[in-house]
Amino acid sequence: MRLRFLPPANVSLAFSSSVIWIIAALTVLAILIRPKNWPEAVWPVIGATLLVVFRLLGPGDAFAAVRQGTSVYLFLAGMMLLAELARRQGLFAYLASHAVDAAKGSRARLFLLVYLVGVVVTALLSNDATAVVLTPAVYAAVKKTGAPVLPYLLICAFVANAASFVLPISNPANLVIFGRQMPPLPEWMKTFTLPSILAIATTYLLLRLLHRNPLRGGIDRDPSSGALSCSGQAVGFEQSRTVLKATTTKGGRRTERGGTYKLLRSVVGCAEATNCCSVNMCNAAAFSSHHQYVQRCRLQQLPSKEERKQ
Repeated sequence: MRLRFLPPANVSLAFSSSVIWIIAALTVLAILIRPKNWPEAVWPVIGATLLVVFRLLGPGDAFAAVRQGTSVYLFLAGMMLLAELARRQGLFAYLASHAVDAAKGSRARLFLLVYLVGVVVTALLSNDATAVVLTPAVYAAVKKTGAPVLPYLLICAFVANAASFVLPISNPANLVIFGRQMPPLPEWMKTFTLPSILAIATTYLLLRLLHRNPLRGGIDRDPSSGALSCSGQAVGFEQSRTVLKATTTKGGRRTERGGTYKLLRSVVGCAEATNCCSVNMCNAAAFSSHHQYVQRCRLQQLPSKEERKQ
């Protein structure tokens, strides 16, 4: 959709463009410095309102732009809810602690493992989840090892961008850029797999080179990593299944809404699973569909031997 700018009468187009750039620059500056500690979301709303007030943007175009992004807003909200559910159930803390345990006392090996975890989280839960939710878990896990935390925190910052084209959902901005022209998954993979691999590998090599000195030496292994809770396994299972289904949908605006609907339905499913999960039911989740899983969990019934064989 092309927005139509409506400069006031007797005002040159060049002057209107200058005012638009000034409002945009001040909006970005306010987001960065947060005057009066107001939330970042307030300033874009103020900037957009000023564009309408000064007749630099038509009200109809402004509301049309808001309506056009509804699916993206819902998708991003659903991804953040999934990430928060995973955080509350200890999924990210488990991944970070497990990486520490698998590093076997090596800082360099831990660096690689944390980087791989960041790639997976970015690909399946978006780069926002990596930056906002994975970072605190990595910080807490690495802090216990006695290793310098800065190289591992920089992983979360940089891999969030490096892996943001692995899947269409890896970065919500992909949905904004492509919109209704979002290519199907096979075409997306054909186009972006090689660039994503190159970006991920190059970012890793540069970070590894820049922090080669702090990554020398060993770490104190944390014996308290433990196993992931049943509810955490249920959330991870449901997230992976539904996100992949939403990614592989095809065609236009109907698909865009369908993928968003599946994602929001997954949030409800994860919440139900975490509320009623037990250890035995968690073992059944691998071969039970979500609806059967929730129903059995509510009834506290285990699958039969015949169902296990299937």
